[in-house]
Amino acid sequence: MPEEREDVETKSPDNPEVYQQTKFMAWFEKAFPWLLVGGAALGLVLMIFLPIIFFQEKTGDQLKAQSDLRLALLYTTGGAIAALGLLETYRKNTNDRTKANADINAALKNQEHQTKVLKEQIRQFDENAFKERKAERRERYTKAVEQLGSKEAPVRMGGVYTLVGLVDEWLEEESLSENEKLKEGQVIINNLCAYIRSPFTLASHFNELSRPIPTSEGVYKDKEQDFYIDKAELQSEANIRSTIVSQLHNRIKWKYKENYEFNPFPNEYPEEEYINKGSWSLFNYDFSYSEFFYPINFSKSYWGGELNICNTVYILPNSCIDFSNSIFVKNINFSGSKYKSALVLNFSKYKGVANFSFSTYEQGADFSSSIYYEDTFFNNSLYGLERNLTDDYTTIHYFPSYDGYDNTDFSLSIYNKCVDFSRSKYYHKIINSFSIYTDKSFFRKSIYCQDADFHGSIYFRDADFENSIYYHETIFRRSIYIGIALFSKSKYKSMKFEESKYFDIVDFQDSLCVSSAIFRDSIYSGHANFNGLDFLYDGTDGVDIHFDNSTYLKGSSFRSNKYNGYLTNINSIYIGSVYYKCPDPHSKFIFTHSLFLAEFEDFSSECLQFENLYNKYTYKTVSSSLFSSDRNYSRIFYNVECTNVVDSDNLEIPNSCRYISLREKKEFDRITEDFKNKIKYIGGKIQDIKKSSINDIGYHKLKTTVNDFIKPIEKLNYILRKKFEECWENF
Repeated sequence: MPEEREDVETKSPDNPEVYQQTKFMAWFEKAFPWLLVGGAALGLVLMIFLPIIFFQEKTGDQLKAQSDLRLALLYTTGGAIAALGLLETYRKNTNDRTKANADINAALKNQEHQTKVLKEQIRQFDENAFKERKAERRERYTKAVEQLGSKEAPVRMGGVYTLVGLVDEWLEEESLSENEKLKEGQVIINNLCAYIRSPFTLASHFNELSRPIPTSEGVYKDKEQDFYIDKAELQSEANIRSTIVSQLHNRIKWKYKENYEFNPFPNEYPEEEYINKGSWSLFNYDFSYSEFFYPINFSKSYWGGELNICNTVYILPNSCIDFSNSIFVKNINFSGSKYKSALVLNFSKYKGVANFSFSTYEQGADFSSSIYYEDTFFNNSLYGLERNLTDDYTTIHYFPSYDGYDNTDFSLSIYNKCVDFSRSKYYHKIINSFSIYTDKSFFRKSIYCQDADFHGSIYFRDADFENSIYYHETIFRRSIYIGIALFSKSKYKSMKFEESKYFDIVDFQDSLCVSSAIFRDSIYSGHANFNGLDFLYDGTDGVDIHFDNSTYLKGSSFRSNKYNGYLTNINSIYIGSVYYKCPDPHSKFIFTHSLFLAEFEDFSSECLQFENLYNKYTYKTVSSSLFSSDRNYSRIFYNVECTNVVDSDNLEIPNSCRYISLREKKEFDRITEDFKNKIKYIGGKIQDIKKSSINDIGYHKLKTTVNDFIKPIEKLNYILRKKFEECWENF
């Protein structure tokens, strides 16, 4: 019965099984009165005759039995009649429910049909309304484009506002998908960008028209009326184009989401889930070959599409071209541009290729505190006004200092792919300090007329500074070079490379310096090549070169061609071979209190050579130094002052020096071996950092992580030097 009830209630009447049950119920409905009367009559007959048949005797027990039987038959008959009543009730309820369900289903079908009809009507209405809106927008668009070509400035301004409003309307159109919205809006954006790119004749006379009155020379000489007419026309056009830029800027600016706490550290901008991009941020923008004679402000913008602003000219002086705090998602192109005002692009993030090559910055540029995820190009650029430069590198330290030019700032930046600064000229100070280069970096064949500051930077791979000229102070101190560092064939006024770490080859070969050079407190893990590093002088004052407190784990070579002054390498440690050569008779060498553990390799057949130091005018000393006990140091100490001169054939050393013992040699070997292994291990770990998640680490965390790896190297260097001091204390 429950199954039957379930079938009746849940299954369609079209089901054959339900049809049979419904047929039975129809028969039961007709037969119910007869079943009720027949059942009652049958029960009455059975109550009368059945007890008599079974109990014919008239004894007291049989009479009682007859009475009990009749009572049971009465109950049975009553139960049967009640069951029939219940079945009838069930039938009525089932029929009522089935009818009610049928009525409901019919109502639902009717409602569904009406809904479909209504939806279709609404759809047709919306479609027709959209067609009307679309046609109306097309008409307004056509008219607005025509307005942009009007000779009247107010008409052109009206066309601009119409186009801007149309883009907003397309983006809010619910009848279109997101791609369709962007497609419709991009058409209008292209028109606005085309207007920005369009040449304006009067812009060529900007310098004259920007003056309050006509000049006595120039196009507007004796044309005062034309001057004021054109001046007003230029200002009107500048206002129109500034309005376009302002409207674009307002709609591509990003904002922090509510309750987001801004991290004040640079290079750690929030990811996209923490910001709201601008409504126009996903469009592509093409401003190439534009001439900007009006202010440009695109600060704090989110450029989700491609940005092409190459070969542009910014002729507005004493202003600021502001792209700071911007996020560039795709490739951008700023190449071939000329900036008469300062360019500000600090605190920006570049997720695509960034091209700033072949550009001219007359009043400085600020690229500081930025992060670059792909290849970046700054090559063949000019910073400042072009000047005539001398090719006489012996006098480059007399190059004049130009005041009034702003700095070019690239500091506190991260470059996750190759970056190219090569073949550039800097006529004012460049600041590239505290930057991180995770891939190859190129600075070769560049000219720096003012100070060049690269200190505190980290180079994960090869860094190429070859064939460059530095007319003023050069600062590379406290830097870390994981890859090869190339500074060869360059010209310096002064050199500051102290407190640096070199994991691989460092090359200063065939370079020139005309002032002081400082390399002290550094660690050279690879070969250190200073061959041909010439130190010139003006005839009166010598040049001081300091390599003090340095550690050389492999070979080092100091074969200078020209030198005057003091070259000091006090308190230094040579684990690899070392080679010195200086033909200049005025040279002064000081190598006191040093440790020589040189091997027979690399630059010479002997571990330590001071070649051509026999001139009577040459001052040199290696006093108070320690030497390995099993190495050949013949021909080293010719005319060494501050020590007792010895016969080189006896393979002895000056009295102020001594050989280390075998026990000391083993201790030094153990420390140096740990040193080399640690260098190799840490170099690999740093590379692992770069390969894993460098894009997500952030500047300060990355810098801290690298410095944490450097600490064990400094600790081993300290242990080595402490052991060196202990050997002297025990002597």
